[in-house]
Amino acid sequence: MVTLYKANTVVKGGTYLNLKQGEFVTISEEEGILPGKSDVKYVRVPTAAMLVLGPLFGLLFVLFLPLAVPLVLVSMAAKKLTPKKESTIAESEIAQSAAKAEARTSVAVRSGVELGPGKQDLSQIDDLINRLELEISEHRKEKV
Repeated sequence: MVTLYKANTVVKGGTYLNLKQGEFVTISEEEGILPGKSDVKYVRVPTAAMLVLGPLFGLLFVLFLPLAVPLVLVSMAAKKLTPKKESTIAESEIAQSAAKAEARTSVAVRSGVELGPGKQDLSQIDDLINRLELEISEHRKEKV
């Protein structure tokens, strides 16, 4: 049965595996406190297991490291070379209608129009938006 230990717990000396980060922590004294925040959990690793796992992890590191760099480069190149998916007409229409709805709500809130059932109808908000658009276009023409 495996016992989980939380960080900042007083434990016997030994080696503990940090389950959140995958790091080994060694408590060299008879008793010590496990480091970390309170949400970090540890498992005690027996000494015999460490004698087997230590060289095994070293071997995996030595074998994997020469493969890691080419694999990362290939994946980066594949992402750069693959064409990006263009949005469909339906997706762009949905995005436009969502933006219009957000603009209506923003204009209504800023102008003091109350939204909700039975409050104001959307034609008043649309009229307000049209007036604002006209004002903006007039200001742009004045600057030119």
